[in-house]
Amino acid sequence: MCNKEVETVEHLFFQCDLAQAIWFASSFGLRLQGNTEINLQTLVQSWIQRNDNFYYVSLGMAICWAIWKIRNEKVFEDKQNTVHGALKIALFWFNLYYNPHAENESEAEENHLQIQPEAPQIWKTPDDPFIKLNVDAAWENGSYACAVVARDHNGVCWGAGTRIGRAYTPLCAEADGFLLATELATWLNFKDIVIEGDCQRSSAYATA
Repeated sequence: MCNKEVETVEHLFFQCDLAQAIWFASSFGLRLQGNTEINLQTLVQSWIQRNDNFYYVSLGMAICWAIWKIRNEKVFEDKQNTVHGALKIALFWFNLYYNPHAENESEAEENHLQIQPEAPQIWKTPDDPFIKLNVDAAWENGSYACAVVARDHNGVCWGAGTRIGRAYTPLCAEADGFLLATELATWLNFKDIVIEGDCQRSSAYATA
């Protein structure tokens, strides 16, 4: 993007002038000028270790995707982009992770959507000895994917599962996600569980 150095992963994402400006202007506020120790691996590790419902991981990966996208637009389309344009792309995908909707990225740009990151929803630990299984599902045009993650009162992950299939409604996809959670709990021999969906009304407690 800057035509100053041979392109590497670290230079593209952290040492290029435009990339540094993007990180500084983002919610992270990273000052990378002269810092050659920061790399993608250490950043991702630090994000994952935060107990913030993957807020930092999601936003960080969205910014990396935006940098990669504007790099490709310049290489293949000779299109120049700005810090504001990159952040707009990043925030679109960040919000899409937490608030799925049908509008695609090009439509969002055409409609000049003002996208701002929302405050992260804090994951609440279950009471000991319960294991909490968080369930989510995505559905479109009759196809769906659902996933479940099991964590204890310390936030330690005990297992996870995913499934894809066909369903007539999003409700059926969510229901299969809850079924997947019970199957995971049975497989891992959990006795006391909490199954929680992506809205506060979809929760269930069970004690064997």
